Amino acid sequence: HWYTKNSVALFLLPGGINPQNQTAIPDLSHEYISRNCDKPMSITLAADQTFTIESKELDNSTVTDHQGTWSVTTYPYIKLQPLGDWAWGYFFEINKKTETDLVSKVEITELIPVDNYKIFAGCQFATGVRV
Repeated sequence: HWYTKNSVALFLLPGGINPQNQTAIPDLSHEYISRNCDKPMSITLAADQTFTIESKELDNSTVTDHQGTWSVTTYPYIKLQPLGDWAWGYFFEINKKTETDLVSKVEITELIPVDNYKIFAGCQFATGVRV
């Protein structure tokens, strides 16, 4: 949006979110495992704001598909910026929910691709912590 003199902007945020608070970085720094993918994949978000996307091949070897930096653009969205290509990146929506399995409740954090990226082909990525 473009604003001129005497304009007011209102940004609505989910409850409990402080946009000035950088605690989202350690909270999101985990290995996320793929769900609903053609082949097993993972995205690792490191606390130093670097990421690695890896996939498993048929022979069970692990291939590093991309590495780069990640950032929270506007909550609940993050951007993965591959090294060496500043013209594009991957955008994901952060989704938090609680699921219950046979043992206990699990707080799940999902990364859902915003676009239909060919590399992810319908994948979602998740990590969980038992509560």
